[in-house]
Amino acid sequence: MADLATRYKRITAVYAAFSLASVIPSAVFAVYLAQKGLDPVILGIILSSFSFGSIFIAPIIGSISDNMGRKPVILAGIALEALATLMYLLGTDAITIFLARLLDALGYFAVVLVAIAKLEDLLSDSDHKSEQVGKSLSIAQIGHVVGPLIGGVLADAFFIELPFLSTIFMLVVLFWVYSAIPKTAPPQPPLLRLTFNPIPALRQFLSERVFRGLAALGMAHQSVVPAFLIFIPIHLIQDLHLSFTHVGVALFVQAIPMLFQFYGGKLSDKLGSRKVTFIGSGFTCLALFGIAFAPSFEWLLVALLVHGLGTSLWNVSALSYLSQFGEKNKQEATYLGSFISLSKVGAFIAFLLSGFIVQAHGFSALFQVIGLTLGFGITYALGADEVRHRFVEPPINVMRNFIHWR
Repeated sequence: MADLATRYKRITAVYAAFSLASVIPSAVFAVYLAQKGLDPVILGIILSSFSFGSIFIAPIIGSISDNMGRKPVILAGIALEALATLMYLLGTDAITIFLARLLDALGYFAVVLVAIAKLEDLLSDSDHKSEQVGKSLSIAQIGHVVGPLIGGVLADAFFIELPFLSTIFMLVVLFWVYSAIPKTAPPQPPLLRLTFNPIPALRQFLSERVFRGLAALGMAHQSVVPAFLIFIPIHLIQDLHLSFTHVGVALFVQAIPMLFQFYGGKLSDKLGSRKVTFIGSGFTCLALFGIAFAPSFEWLLVALLVHGLGTSLWNVSALSYLSQFGEKNKQEATYLGSFISLSKVGAFIAFLLSGFIVQAHGFSALFQVIGLTLGFGITYALGADEVRHRFVEPPINVMRNFIHWR
């Protein structure tokens, strides 16, 4: 059986490789689909299926992996992500793209959520878990940083389909390599009834007032997802007449702070997760208005960098609080899945409305609306945080960085 350090490095490498592969098409994704005749309004509605599916998928995936084991779920997720990417590449109608987006959600969370839960399993006895998990996920986040840039360069240098083909190839190789590694975890107990019914898990999660506040704040943060996935790329390509490489650079700059999650973990340990949660959310809110009023591409990059900083601090601090409860009940992935599920409600609503906002009032108005939404989310979460000292305690456990702008 492999030692703990080897297993820790292995799951970090799998998560990092998957992160890179899954986001390579990001710089061309919206424009490529728009070239198939889908206007931004219809595109937003179609792509909302990822967020809609996540509402139900995340808690189910978490519960399944808690009971049947991490590796089988991760392997299934890699295969589904490859299939979804192939459907994006070959699909020519809205229904195919809609179904691909659902499979994408299932595959993405089966890998990302469960990989984070596995890291938590391996580090359960560590005295410096926040810092260690932060380092691991900072390494994994390298893929999210460089992937869109690689995809933009590939599309400009060769052809627009190459980023999708590259993703499929990498996922097939990753599946083959990871499946060849002998399973080291002990047998898991039989599946529980809760596994296939997310409602009890969501009801249990929402029974805590502080969790309700965090869920509302998570929804507000997630309302930016369609703006990054669809409207920033389209704005840069069609309105500013820039290249796919410029889109990749923009997404690269926004993701750079994610590489330094371990510093955020140290800050959260020192100041308390409550303070860092709202500091990060405040930076993110200000950055959204900066994006809305950016007078040039250079200023847009500055605002995107601040947005990435705020989002990274939010990721570090908010989820560290959740894991304390999950660890006590041996339901780390279930709690995390419930939080993702509720947060994705915000992304789902935003996907349905963002296209109409842009069509009626323009790109700037969309980010102003998102900024106001996050401001209201911060206000509500502060009000729900009635037991404030509970957020000041240093986090026992950290699960973070799972929410990407998808």
